[in-house]
Amino acid sequence: MRYAKGTIGFTGGQSLVTGVGTTWLTDEIPVGSALTIDGVVFAAHVTQVISDTSLRIARPFPGFTGGVAYQGYAYTISDDYTAYANLPYPQNGDQDAAELHNRAMAILDRVFTG
Repeated sequence: MRYAKGTIGFTGGQSLVTGVGTTWLTDEIPVGSALTIDGVVFAAHVTQVISDTSLRIARPFPGFTGGVAYQGYAYTISDDYTAYANLPYPQNGDQDAAELHNRAMAILDRVFTG
């Protein structure tokens, strides 16, 4: 599952994420999914879906000024890839588990061999 509807906002140093044009609760975003911000080196797992426009992540946003509100960021929530290395993450019952495994191994090979 990949989800990128709307935009997000957050306050530096906090783990609460707000959405504009999002329907996280209605669309049943799974706890444990990875949230990444487009163009920013950051990823965290979703720990709580509070409403269609509010969720909580496992760790605060680093590298942003604490207490300052940031709005309008494009993002992706996914449970198909790991949050930190963006490796394919096979789900129970996936038809293409072997392909996902091979893609993950290719990524790791590039990381370790340059």
